Amino acid sequence: MSLPLHSPRSRLQRYLCPLLTALPLLTLGLGALGGSHVNAPQAGVFLLLLVATAGLNHRWCGWGSALFLLAAPLWLVWFLQAPGFGSTFLPGVTGYGAVLMLLSAFCAVWFPVRGVALFLLYGTAVAALAFPRSALDWLGMAWFLLVALLMGSLLAWLLGCTDQMVKQLGRAARRDPLTGLGNRRAFEEALRAAWARHPQGLTLALIDVDGLKAVNDERGHAAGDRVLQLFAQGLQAHLPASHGLYRIGGDEYVALCSVRGAEALQRAIEAATAHVHQEGFPQVGASVGVACSNETAAPDSLLNLADGRMYHHKRHKYPARSRPRTRGPWEEQPASLG
Repeated sequence: MSLPLHSPRSRLQRYLCPLLTALPLLTLGLGALGGSHVNAPQAGVFLLLLVATAGLNHRWCGWGSALFLLAAPLWLVWFLQAPGFGSTFLPGVTGYGAVLMLLSAFCAVWFPVRGVALFLLYGTAVAALAFPRSALDWLGMAWFLLVALLMGSLLAWLLGCTDQMVKQLGRAARRDPLTGLGNRRAFEEALRAAWARHPQGLTLALIDVDGLKAVNDERGHAAGDRVLQLFAQGLQAHLPASHGLYRIGGDEYVALCSVRGAEALQRAIEAATAHVHQEGFPQVGASVGVACSNETAAPDSLLNLADGRMYHHKRHKYPARSRPRTRGPWEEQPASLG
């Protein structure tokens, strides 16, 4: 399953300012066709406003858009009252209301329904101060405001729904449904992020649940699933919040922690095993392989190193049951959490 990297809202936020640059350029182009450059100051100010919006949003998300929405109605009054394109094709307060629909859509990309309503109230106050109060003009303005409110609110609601859906899909795609822990995808992302933050201070422990096959054979797969859940619960209950815990497949778990957290990890594994025993599965145990980031040059090899040590640990615990494997250079030392 391929997950979207960005929600529709974030994509619109990224590309809306570049798209809006077409409006002042179109204004300048139409003016040039008519042999007039009277609206060049308004077009230039609008372009500068878009540049300032994009710059502020890049540094403080949303602040640039708030500035744009405060300035846009004032700019629009200036544009519509100046001779040229604005006063010809978008006359008076009705033209102001028509453009307000576009601005309500911009607002909906950045802010929820409440923000759209507040912006339209502000835009109405600006219009009331700037335009003559003809009853007929204000009737048309009221119509445009109603449409702008409906359009902006609907867009804000739809974008909010898609944001929630993208988040839920992302969580579901990174969560193991049986234990509720992060899955392999989540582990790989967390490993890369942790390696980038602390390339020399990271410890990875690969934990393999022993005896699960016997439980499945003797008591059924439902009992085996229960063992996996109990083991995960035991680890979660005794690991500090700073430790990352993941089920990467079958009966294998991975814990990520700092080098100093290895001792707590050993206690958590012992407590989780005891918890499983208390729930009626005395034959279950755990084999562990530990690797530190200062032993490898890349995060991908860290799991391989821990995997080799985990099998080394398992062979020493159960020599009669172990299958032959090629001995790697990492297996010269016994597994240790110290």
